[in-house]
Amino acid sequence: MNNIQNVATNDMKNPDKEIYKKWSSMIHRCYGLNNKKCYDNCVVCDDWLLLSCFHKWAVDKVIIGMELDKDLLSSKNKIYSPDNCVFIPSHINKITTNTNKKSKYMLGVNFHRSTGKFRARVTHKNKRVSLGLYNTESEANLRYLIGKLDVVMFFIATECKDVSHALSIFSNNIIADIKSNEFYIENY
Repeated sequence: MNNIQNVATNDMKNPDKEIYKKWSSMIHRCYGLNNKKCYDNCVVCDDWLLLSCFHKWAVDKVIIGMELDKDLLSSKNKIYSPDNCVFIPSHINKITTNTNKKSKYMLGVNFHRSTGKFRARVTHKNKRVSLGLYNTESEANLRYLIGKLDVVMFFIATECKDVSHALSIFSNNIIADIKSNEFYIENY
């Protein structure tokens, strides 16, 4: 047995190597010194601090080429646990994360200087797709949210059952964001 980050224990002699990598990465994200700001205050449930418990949960799931996600089933979740986590492909993980958290503009929006308008963009199949230029930031954000929902609906129809189910839950969060958008409220 050996400890990881002084909080988790590898209690297995011959764990599946891929499962061990996913588990170890999760522990380092939450408790490592060099973790990204987005993992501040993230923790691993007590059971998963033992590799054998995480291994039991993960062993019959498809994990090759997948990423462990804690946010898709429960927005703004900070706990890695069996109830909150799912393995998803990286292209799905990219559409479910908010990449411009440091931006002064709303999600999916940047200012297009040459036109003086706000641009909406979404990621689809690992490519940035422009959704047009808009007069207001709120209108561009609404277009981004609708575009993001379109991408999510595409993947609900094409991904495996577990990922589709998780994306269905995630799509409800996007619909709530659309309905709370200032431009939507004023115009629809």
